[in-house]
Amino acid sequence: MKAYLPLFGRMGISLVFILFGLEKSMDFEHSRHFLAVVGYPDAPVLVIISIIIEFVGGILVLIGYHVKITAMIMAAYVLLTTAIFYPIWSDLSHYQDFIKNLAIIGGLLILSYHGAGPKSLDSNEL
Repeated sequence: MKAYLPLFGRMGISLVFILFGLEKSMDFEHSRHFLAVVGYPDAPVLVIISIIIEFVGGILVLIGYHVKITAMIMAAYVLLTTAIFYPIWSDLSHYQDFIKNLAIIGGLLILSYHGAGPKSLDSNEL
């Protein structure tokens, strides 16, 4: 059972990214419009980058392939988007999302340090 715990953890954390990446790709225009309204002129490019990081990164974490580097990239992405979209230093209404994202960053950093675990493509022990 212990060998499966990292797999279950990867399943949980990757689900968030896979679902949000799918949501952005299925409603690309809404995502592009949101970024354009916030003031990002290259909104389509940024949406494509976020879809790649969220969906592809989520799949890579789920299957356990190149997890250490993927989790580090995803943690940097979440840190950047959290600082931009949930600035609690100027608006405390973002407190819950900010703290939730810090927890996700923590999980990704743990994955980045320890790797995918035994039930992963990285370990060749499926």
